[in-house]
Amino acid sequence: MFRISKYDLDFKKKVKKFTSLISMSAMFFASTLSANAIKLVVVNDEGNTVKTFLLPTEGPMNVLSRIGISTSENDCILVKDVENEVSISIERAVKIIVDVDDENKEIFTTRKSISEVLQDNKISFGKNDQIDIFVNDDYVTNAPLQGKPANNMMIKIKRFFAVELIDESVSQVVTMPAGTLENGLNFLGVRLGEFDECNFTLDNTIKEDMQIKIDRVNFKDDVRVEKVDFQTITKESEDMFEGETSVSKGVDGEKTITYSQRFVNGQFADETEISSKISKEAIDKIITKGTKKRNIIAPKSLFNEVVSNENNTFTGRVTAYTGKGFTANGSKVGEGGVAVNTKFIPLGSTIKIEGLEGVFTANDTGGALNGENGVLVDIYFPTRDQCIRFGSRRLKVTVLR
Repeated sequence: MFRISKYDLDFKKKVKKFTSLISMSAMFFASTLSANAIKLVVVNDEGNTVKTFLLPTEGPMNVLSRIGISTSENDCILVKDVENEVSISIERAVKIIVDVDDENKEIFTTRKSISEVLQDNKISFGKNDQIDIFVNDDYVTNAPLQGKPANNMMIKIKRFFAVELIDESVSQVVTMPAGTLENGLNFLGVRLGEFDECNFTLDNTIKEDMQIKIDRVNFKDDVRVEKVDFQTITKESEDMFEGETSVSKGVDGEKTITYSQRFVNGQFADETEISSKISKEAIDKIITKGTKKRNIIAPKSLFNEVVSNENNTFTGRVTAYTGKGFTANGSKVGEGGVAVNTKFIPLGSTIKIEGLEGVFTANDTGGALNGENGVLVDIYFPTRDQCIRFGSRRLKVTVLR
């Protein structure tokens, strides 16, 4: 029910007073004025009727003032003059406040329905909008828009828009109040987590048929142990003979890696490595190859055999001797001189012996150096110890000239 403002309780007393005054005045003026000079005035003030007369020198507003009825600039006054009767109808304006999305507009109106007031002021509303009506701060339940406006009425209109909300891949049509997306989500009780993603920023303005997509993002650490391959290293050793090889077994190591995995709407999206450490060192595989040369002693028949090669090179037995005396060519024995098997190396030749520095002169010969299977070269050394250390070897000898 709307509470409609009324005149105070003295209104009826005034009506009676005015009625008596009219009767007395009518009798007085009837005796002095002709019947055509006076008109009856009927004042209808919001259902309250007062009768009086209109003097030839008066206007309708003078009549209202004379009988004590005041009006405001917002009231609607209709005057109808028919023959000897003047009808004055007063429609009292009421003050209402229209609040649209927290913005107030003060309106004075004489309209008979709330819907007419909204239409006059070009205030429209959608099917999803919420309309609440208050009179003197009291909420009016089930108030129809065709109801009559009341003084001090407040009409609150909250705009709502139909939007599609896709939250974690689940779609639904919802209504959100006008304003920012943040306010709309709060209205629906939808909260965004620290890492959640939305296709609009929270300060975007809600619009009709807006499609809002929210992806729920979570992170999880995943710890994995991965293999670290051992390396194969090859090195040389003088402690091993050429051709000898030793191998130490390689052992793979382990590396512990922590990944941060990102899940979008419960589905794995991607991952990022955030830490890595060696939890078990790898042991390299080491291949050791010998570089030490051997003193090869061939079978006797082969050791003594002299082999003729190309370019004045021969392979045969090389020995060592020491002592005093003269060589076959008459010179004293000494360093740099060698006795040779003249079957292969001419006396007086200059020769080069494999593995020894410098060159030697073939200045001597001897019985042990004769024949195909004898000694090829016998080298002079100053001391017996040197001869023993050199021993007997099978070497290449090249005749230089």
